[in-house]
Amino acid sequence: MVKQFGTIEAIDGLLLDEQLDDCSLGEASVMRGWELGEYLSLYNDLVEFMGSVLSNTHIPYEIRHRCGVKYAVASSPTLTRHLRRCHAFMDLYWPDRHFSADLKLFFDCYLAAPIWLGIGDAACSHPNTVYSDGTILAERFNAFVAYVRERARARGVAKKLSDWKRGLDHQEASIGEYLDDLLFDQPDITAMRADFSFVKSVAIESDAMPRMSWQTDDAGQWTRVPSKEPSSGAGWETNARIDPMLVLQFREAFFDNQNGVDRELFEHLIGYISKVEQGSEQGAYHVHVLLLFDAKRVKVKAFDRIRLLAADRWRRLTNGLGNVFDCHDPDYEAQLRRKGRWSLDPVLESDPAQFEKLRAYVIRYFAKDDGQMVRVKPFAKSKMLTKGRKGLIL
Repeated sequence: MVKQFGTIEAIDGLLLDEQLDDCSLGEASVMRGWELGEYLSLYNDLVEFMGSVLSNTHIPYEIRHRCGVKYAVASSPTLTRHLRRCHAFMDLYWPDRHFSADLKLFFDCYLAAPIWLGIGDAACSHPNTVYSDGTILAERFNAFVAYVRERARARGVAKKLSDWKRGLDHQEASIGEYLDDLLFDQPDITAMRADFSFVKSVAIESDAMPRMSWQTDDAGQWTRVPSKEPSSGAGWETNARIDPMLVLQFREAFFDNQNGVDRELFEHLIGYISKVEQGSEQGAYHVHVLLLFDAKRVKVKAFDRIRLLAADRWRRLTNGLGNVFDCHDPDYEAQLRRKGRWSLDPVLESDPAQFEKLRAYVIRYFAKDDGQMVRVKPFAKSKMLTKGRKGLIL
């Protein structure tokens, strides 16, 4: 239960009597999709919040008293600015997905020791909100942050995150060995690079993902319910930009059945590398792809044909939802050549200089650490990086 209290100015300039009189979000329960940009905004804030929680020991709020009234003053703005979104962070939680150690820690801690019990409670998010036990919301938030840090130490989350990031070192070594073996078997290689992504918004409901929230039921058990977040009118985001399961299914379909209708694309394929990432400017799941062909069989005209076939296959397999960035677009290639950054010329007769140029580029491109590592996977052993030969995944 929330009660009103006297007028005392808090650090953010709000007044303590500017409380929400009605914490209800309404009776309607309408299924809605994730609107464009919502998921990314919430996801980035949760990553930032957990980074701040785990990287220091700061207390979010200092609790003070004046005229017998308890109130909060923000002492760590990087923490306190996320208070209002803590319950909304749970909208990112899917019980059947595998999360990075920091995100899993947040979800487990919130389910065990929530700040609020549901969407309606979370509407009362002023740090000076007073509860029936005499505590204010800021105290509850302080306690939650302390609990998360205690559980992080008990679980060894810091080491798990370090190991997770060191996985890039393994990927770098694995890619290097793969390319070395490929060149040993095939001295003439031409590489085609493309980025496979998805259109931003959808025209029909079935291509969107419902946004779900969490609250406790009458028995005190957590249950998923349709989100009641007000609509901004931004349109619904394409589900594959949000759901890693769909991305992996589309990627698998692209490399599957290489002797089918698109056999021309794969006829002279000698190998490939693909990696699912999340982030960059789009902030969505996408697939980096490198297709490696026999350079003696794939000349310039055939290469241009292959580029078109690859783009067409991706768009068809995604039912028209796929986008393709062709890294061999003449204008883009010319721009990189002017900067001395073009590395995708064919390797002929095992030319060591050109191979090393290609090798260094591919490793840098597929094993980089630029904030795009996937934190949400369908399963713990889901492979974001795959390599293969024609018809074979390694």
